[in-house]
Amino acid sequence: MKFQLAFALTAVILLASCSNTEMLIRKTNSHDAITEVNATGMVMRPIVADLDIDANRKSNVYSGDVKLPMADLKQNAIAAFKDEHGCEYIVDATFETTRKLKRKVVQEIIIKVSGFPAQYTNLYQVDSLPKSVGQYAMLMKDEQRVDYLNEITVTEDLIGLEFSAGNYLGVQVDFPVTVQSLETRAFVAIDGYGDESIPNNVAVSINSSTNAEVYTSNTDIQGASSFAFGLMHQIPASKNANFRLVGGLNIDSYEFYDISEPGGSVSFDSAALLGLRLGGGLDVKLFRSLYGVGKLHKNVSLLRFIGKDGVGDIDIADFEVEGANSWNFGVGLRFVF
Repeated sequence: MKFQLAFALTAVILLASCSNTEMLIRKTNSHDAITEVNATGMVMRPIVADLDIDANRKSNVYSGDVKLPMADLKQNAIAAFKDEHGCEYIVDATFETTRKLKRKVVQEIIIKVSGFPAQYTNLYQVDSLPKSVGQYAMLMKDEQRVDYLNEITVTEDLIGLEFSAGNYLGVQVDFPVTVQSLETRAFVAIDGYGDESIPNNVAVSINSSTNAEVYTSNTDIQGASSFAFGLMHQIPASKNANFRLVGGLNIDSYEFYDISEPGGSVSFDSAALLGLRLGGGLDVKLFRSLYGVGKLHKNVSLLRFIGKDGVGDIDIADFEVEGANSWNFGVGLRFVF
């Protein structure tokens, strides 16, 4: 009996011990699954560097892939500056960012880095930082240094298409070009004239084949048109308006009834006048890529080319278009793509 009682008591104690141990394990796992270990710290003596700073501010331009993050582009621009000027550090660095867009899509990102190149001349460790460093850290610095000096967005209008009407009917296409570092636009224009605006006639003086007499003839003009190309420079007048100056070459073409020397075998019924086109205008933004346009230009003839019909020569003493417009003016719409 004593043996059975001792065995039962021993079993209860063992079961109780196992139960306590299991509960402790569960409690530890539920509240503190990861054992934290106190890491050993390391303290280093401060490193101080002396700089040899260039007295002149330098700059460098970097163009990177638009798919890269802006932070990576900035670091690449800094690396390019260091390679260009052979330095290890940039003092008072500023960054100017230009984004070029075509059809509202960024095509190129350009970063201009400016600063004073510097070289590390001496590196040494000290037991404590200089007193001036500690004093600087304690200063009240309300103004913080800005990484980017400014950011510029440049929008390039790929193609401009204009339709205008006045004392002529015209269509013009223009596109951006660069002429000796000047960013401007080139244009090609075709103008026609309706029944109400076409010049009246041409007056021609012809020397006879014997040079004994001068014949003067007038004839009606059947058709007239102009073709011009050159430069169109826009000058911003406001946020949504631009003045423009136009200059280029112009060819006026005329078709008319046959003109010839009486009894002669040679006649002509067309002429082309080569000269200059000078003018200006104003375009005002109406909605997104739609602009209203007002234009004024003058065609100045310098050289004359005659279309002959027949065999032989015809000696023209004078050729004049009567009723031609001194100035051509028109208003219309401009579309930008």
